[in-house]
Amino acid sequence: MSNAHDQSSEPVAAATTRADPGRLLGLTVILVDETVTSGDLLDRTVAELERCECDLLATKELGPVEKRQIEEHIGRARGSASPLTPATLLVIQDLAVAELQGVSSGADSERQSSLQARIDHRLRQQLHQGRERSCVHISRNTQAAWQCVTSALAERAEDLLAEARRRATAYRSPFPVVRRLSPHVQRAKVELVDYQGRAAVLKTFRIGKERFLRREVLAHVELSRQIEGIPRALAHGENWILVPYIEDTLGSSFRQLRFLPLPYAKHLIRFLEALYEAGYAHMDFSLKNALFDRAGKLWVVDFEFLHRYERRPDSFEESYDVVGPPAHFAGDLPEATIVRTYDRRLRKNTGLSLESLRGDPEWKQHLKRSIYFGTATLPRRIWWHAYRSWQRFGVRTA
Repeated sequence: MSNAHDQSSEPVAAATTRADPGRLLGLTVILVDETVTSGDLLDRTVAELERCECDLLATKELGPVEKRQIEEHIGRARGSASPLTPATLLVIQDLAVAELQGVSSGADSERQSSLQARIDHRLRQQLHQGRERSCVHISRNTQAAWQCVTSALAERAEDLLAEARRRATAYRSPFPVVRRLSPHVQRAKVELVDYQGRAAVLKTFRIGKERFLRREVLAHVELSRQIEGIPRALAHGENWILVPYIEDTLGSSFRQLRFLPLPYAKHLIRFLEALYEAGYAHMDFSLKNALFDRAGKLWVVDFEFLHRYERRPDSFEESYDVVGPPAHFAGDLPEATIVRTYDRRLRKNTGLSLESLRGDPEWKQHLKRSIYFGTATLPRRIWWHAYRSWQRFGVRTA
């Protein structure tokens, strides 16, 4: 980018290069306001982008002349003063848009609007700002982003374009997709696919998340041979794994109450015990990872955080799935506001302490569960439904 300030020239005019994004979708440039670069807000922005299915390709701090030129360019494009003072430029590959290749000619622009709104909203919450100031400015489509990249990062432009294409290609599903199964895409996308005429679940991992795939392969290929309740992998590749689709038949009433029938609660604990005996901890176990088929058999999924003990705890009661990981634990852990222990994650589903679930006679377990349901589960769900009704009523009358 030239140091000469020429108001008649476009600050993001394309540099001379043989590379061209062609039909690639998803290449995006995000200009970040100077208020976001202090503290850890920029890191939080990148983390939020990752949750939005975006991979960071490059970061550049803008110099004074670049800041001024970009501000003026944004202002001219808007027909008013720039809504932000850009300090940092992020180049990302938006994988959600890349998947829409050939589906919608306006996919870039549509995604830009929703992404801008989400990132702005999150940052304003953290900065306690009103609505009048933008925290980020996002390129309107791939061509606009490419112009900015070839200007601000000319020496790296072709490499960045090649990397964007590599990530978009790797993220494509190798089987016909029926529908998405999960909105969570921070590490992988989960889809229902057609595999040789049968329904299957495909998990495709993003570049840089290969260690999570390795744990899934370990569980579904190796551990599934020795531990009952882990679906056997149908196939797996460089960045994906395919497992059978299991229709969860646990009634919606149980799911809503989050209170399991007693036999199902016992299945959960037996599975965690078997995993412990094999020398592993699930580390992310909850009711959302447990499926019950038509025969009432338990199937456990999502082994991205599977941990192999270097030294197995002396008892199951001391295992990481029961008491949580130790303070010095250095492995990967899922994002959570609470420590994943039995009491905090599963007791509300079983209605029993671990000791009672494993040792009490069945009549006593039923009695304790009835008391728990009446004094804890039911009041909590009544309060929750009342709160949701109040929210809906408030929206209707607002």
